[in-house]
Amino acid sequence: EETIQLCKNYLDRLVHQKYRKDVADIQNTCEHKLINKEIYVYNFYLKQGQYEAAKVRLNNLKQQYLSKKKNIEPQLLYLECKLANQKNDAESADLMKKNLEELINRYPDSQYTHMAEAIVTPQKFVF
Repeated sequence: EETIQLCKNYLDRLVHQKYRKDVADIQNTCEHKLINKEIYVYNFYLKQGQYEAAKVRLNNLKQQYLSKKKNIEPQLLYLECKLANQKNDAESADLMKKNLEELINRYPDSQYTHMAEAIVTPQKFVF
C-alpha cells in the first residue's frame, strides 16, 4: 500500500517523465498483489465456514478495487456465486442466479462465467 501511494505521488507530478511507464507498471503489479491477497483471505474464510467474514472481504474488494480495475468484475461475481452456494439458502440461490445471468450477458467468454455455470447448474456425469 505504501508503494502504491509512492507511485501515485510520483505520477501526480508532471515534472517526472522519465520513469512514468515503469512506475505505472509497479503500481499495477502492487494492486494486483493486494487483490490476490484479499481473494486468498476470502477463500480461507470460505473454507472455514466463516461466511460473514468472507462477505466482508468481498465487499472490501468491490469498494477498493472495482472502480480502478473493471477487469476483476467477472471474478467478483463468480466469488459471490461461490459464497452463495456455500450458504445454501433461498436468498443465496436468487443471488447466484442473478450473478450468473449478469456474467452470461456481460462476460459470455470469461472463464469465471463457465465456473459460475458449473456451480449453479452442476453437470451430470454420463457414461
